Amino acid sequence: MANETMQFEIVKHVTLPLIKLLEDGTPMFLRFESAIKTADQLQATRTRKTKDPVTGKEVEAGAAMPPPDIADVTNLENGQLGQIIVNTVLRSNLDKVYPSDGYVNKCFQLKKIKTSKRYFTFEILEIRLKGAAPSNNSTTQKTAHK
Repeated sequence: MANETMQFEIVKHVTLPLIKLLEDGTPMFLRFESAIKTADQLQATRTRKTKDPVTGKEVEAGAAMPPPDIADVTNLENGQLGQIIVNTVLRSNLDKVYPSDGYVNKCFQLKKIKTSKRYFTFEILEIRLKGAAPSNNSTTQKTAHK
């Protein structure tokens, strides 16, 4: 059997990993690759959980939650392409300052800051890269066996 080396290029990412914004105020450096959009509904309904005041156990509240808003981003620290869940506060701040999806292809430092038990706010800084951002290697070598 002879070994041949072939090169290939990624044409499209069909699935993307979720990049979680850390809740401890650690900054994330991201470039928005797409506009914010509503995710496809994966289940018939999503429901919120609440604590039963009598038992203290978590129970389904019954009210269906809408699918989350998501955006495709690149992590500028490692070049990883992924998706973030964009909450209402983050989306409204971006939409206010960057109308008509003007945040796409821009780079940001995002810090998620916990303000109370249930709520978060964001520190959003637009940044400019001084050098090239790391890239997600789109050309990879594979060995084919014949």
